[in-house]
Amino acid sequence: MEVDWDRRVIPRWRYSGASSSTPESRALSKGTFDRKSINNKSILESKIKAWQSEKNLGGAVDLINFSHISDFKQLLIEPANFILNDSGVLPRQLKFLAQTISDPSALTPFVNSEIESPQDSFRKQVSELKKGLIVDPRNSIGLIDIARVYAAQGQNKKAKESVVKAVSLQPNHRFILRASARFLIHNDQPEEALNLLNKTSATVSDPWLMATHISLETILGKTPKFLKKADLIVDSGRFSPIHLSELGGSIATFQAFNGDIKKAKRQFAKALISPNDNVIAQAVWATEKFGLQIEMKDEWLANPFSHEARYYQYILNADFDLAIGEARDWFIDEPYAVRPLRAAAYICCVLGHYDLAEKYALQALKIDKFDIELNNNLVFALAAQNRISEATEKLSEVVKIEKSIAGTNGGHVLANWGMIQFKLGNYEIGEKYYRLAMEEFETKKNYSSKVQAAAYMARESMLSQNPKALILLTEVLDILKKYPSKTALKILEMSKLIEKRPIQPIHEKTVNWTYDAERKLLILNK
Repeated sequence: MEVDWDRRVIPRWRYSGASSSTPESRALSKGTFDRKSINNKSILESKIKAWQSEKNLGGAVDLINFSHISDFKQLLIEPANFILNDSGVLPRQLKFLAQTISDPSALTPFVNSEIESPQDSFRKQVSELKKGLIVDPRNSIGLIDIARVYAAQGQNKKAKESVVKAVSLQPNHRFILRASARFLIHNDQPEEALNLLNKTSATVSDPWLMATHISLETILGKTPKFLKKADLIVDSGRFSPIHLSELGGSIATFQAFNGDIKKAKRQFAKALISPNDNVIAQAVWATEKFGLQIEMKDEWLANPFSHEARYYQYILNADFDLAIGEARDWFIDEPYAVRPLRAAAYICCVLGHYDLAEKYALQALKIDKFDIELNNNLVFALAAQNRISEATEKLSEVVKIEKSIAGTNGGHVLANWGMIQFKLGNYEIGEKYYRLAMEEFETKKNYSSKVQAAAYMARESMLSQNPKALILLTEVLDILKKYPSKTALKILEMSKLIEKRPIQPIHEKTVNWTYDAERKLLILNK
C-alpha cells in the first residue's frame, strides 16, 4: 500500500476534546473566535465545581474543550494534568492538547509506541462516556464521541444509533454533521451521508459542510451541485483562508479526477494558503496520484495532526522506519479506520517484521473483517513466518471473499499463493503464480504493485534457495529500469538481512489449486 487508492477530502472524526483545538471548531469569521456561540464563563465555572467534587477522566476531557478560549486556560491546568497522568491509552491529540495547557514548553514529538491491543482503552472510554450520558442523555457531543469508540471496535450498529440520536438533537451542528457523515462513509453509506447534508440549510453557507458535500458527490460519481457556488466562496474573501482549506481541496480533487490538472493545481494553491492536516495529506497524495507539482512546506508537515501526510512522505521516500511510526499515530488519531493499520502491516511485511504485521492486520480486521488487502497482508505475514497451514487456510477464506465481492481473484491473492509455493520448495509453481500476479497488475496498470510482486518473487526465490534465484533477480532489476520503485528496492535490500536467519525446512501438506485464466479465479481441486 502506497498512495494508489482514491483519497477524498472527507472529514476527520476526532475525539471532541481534540477537535476543539482545530480550526473546524472556530466560528466563521476573519480568523477570530465567536465566544458567545461556544461557551461562557458561568458554564465553565459550574463545570469546574462539578470537577472539584468528583475528579474523573470524563470531567477533565470535558473541561479542556474550553482550551481555545485563552482567558480560561489557567483554570484548566489541573484537569489537563489529570489527563497527562492517566495511565490509559488515550488519543495522542488529547494528550497533546492537555500538554499545551499544562506546560507548552515541555511539548515533545509523539513517541511511536506499538499498538498491541487497544481494546482495554476502548472499554474504559465507553465506560466514562456512558457515565456522562447517564447524567446528560441529551449530550449530542458525548453521543458522537461514544459512537466513535463503538466504530473503532467494529460495533457499527451501536455507533449508528448514537449518531442518529446526536443528529436528531442538533441537526445543524457542524461538528456533529461532519462526524456523522464520516461515520456513514465508514459504514459504506455515502448516499445517506449526502442526504443528511441536504436536509440542513447550513450546508449552503458553511464552507466546512459544503466541502464534505462536494467530496460525497465525488465519491458517488456525481457532478457536485455546489461546485460553482463553492468556487465563488473560495474567491469571495468572506472567510479566513483556514475555513476555506477543505473546500478548496475538495474542489481541486474533483477537478483532478476529471482530468483538469491545471485547474486542480490552481485550486490546491488556494487550499494551501492556510491548510489543515486533512488538506496537507490530500496535497501529498495528489502530487503522487496525479503528478501535481506541489512544494511541501516544513511547517505543514510539522503539524502535530499530520500523521497521514508524513506517512505518505516517508513511504514515497522509502523511509520505512519513520513511516511505520506515523502509521501507528495515524491509527490513534482515527482508530475506527482500517487504512492506518493496513499501512502499518504493509510496512512490516516489507521490513520483515512479520509478527507485528500479523498483530496490526488482526487488529484492523476487528474493524472490517472483509477487507481484502488486510486479509492478504495477514496471509503474507503468516506465510513469511513459515506457518503454511494457517496461511493456506486464511488464503482459502480470502479467495472466497474476493470472489463474492469482485467475482475474480486479484494479483495479491495470486502472489501470496506463489509465495507459499516457494516456501514449500515448489519453485516452478511459485514462479508461475507470481507471474500471473504481475500480469494482472500490468493489465490494471498498477505498475507499483507489479514491480513489488516481481521483487517479492526474487526475494522468496533467494530465501528458499531456488537455483534460479540469480536469474530472477536480474530480471527484476531490468523491470526496475522501466518502473523505478524505492519500495521494490527496499524489498530486495531486506532479503539480504532476512536470508541470514536460519532456514527451517517446511514439510506440510497444503491444498491444491489451479488457476482459471478466463474467469481469473483460483479453483480448489477436490
